[in-house]
Amino acid sequence: MKSVSLLGATGSIGIQTLDVIASHPQKFKLSSMSVGKNIEAAEKIIQKFQPEICAVQNEEDAKVLRSKVSSSTKVVSGMDGLIEAAVSTDSTVVVNAVIGSVGLLPTLKAIEDPPRCRAGPARYRAARGTTTANARDSSPHGSPAHRQAIASPRPRSPPSER
Repeated sequence: MKSVSLLGATGSIGIQTLDVIASHPQKFKLSSMSVGKNIEAAEKIIQKFQPEICAVQNEEDAKVLRSKVSSSTKVVSGMDGLIEAAVSTDSTVVVNAVIGSVGLLPTLKAIEDPPRCRAGPARYRAARGTTTANARDSSPHGSPAHRQAIASPRPRSPPSER
């Protein structure tokens, strides 16, 4: 069974990932997650999947969520919480569905603790290119081909060929 850390659980990629986890409970479990400010959605996800950790954007929302969910889910906040959600559980896969470069540091931390990190969304690959390549190259884990597959953005065709 693969244990999934899902960063950005309430966005479109996150919701699709949760659908896959729910459709294949014998293959996947949600071990940790993050949301921005959608506390109502976070509460529903926590009730359904019972992750060990849920990270939210700010401490005020974390306090509200802590009062609504079981104490078996640790609620954390901010960038430290996002990093904790990425690396502190028994997750075997990190799915980074966070918007923009916010998820870069948690992804780099996950790379330092393989075999967790897998390729992220296309909009994110461009921001992380050489940074993740350098982090992966300095990690003692993973093959050179695996490092290349994770760190390289997709080649783009010239505008005239699109």
